[in-house]
Amino acid sequence: RRETDLEFFVPQKAKGGTPPWKTMTVRVEASVEERSKRGFVHAPAIDEAESECGLDNFPGGWDVVVRNDGAAALPCTNVEASSDYRETTPTKGGVQMQVLALAKEAIRAID
Repeated sequence: RRETDLEFFVPQKAKGGTPPWKTMTVRVEASVEERSKRGFVHAPAIDEAESECGLDNFPGGWDVVVRNDGAAALPCTNVEASSDYRETTPTKGGVQMQVLALAKEAIRAID
């Protein structure tokens, strides 16, 4: 995505204001090493295009960053929501716990 895409959905956030509706921006990240383990091969013509990295330095910042790598990215059974949706617990199932907590927060926010 591009910065202008996010500015469309969150018009005031990039300018430091408060949007007229409730929003939560979420960024999912994984290290290049982790992505390579999953089959990623860097292709400069694609991976350095604005559509791929245009939000890397989004001026409004992110409400939540999900670190989808390492042990946290490993699936786990019987996962409970983490206590803080803003941080990925660096243990097995950490991404799942964070996403569950994030979903609970989103539901709470719209009630």
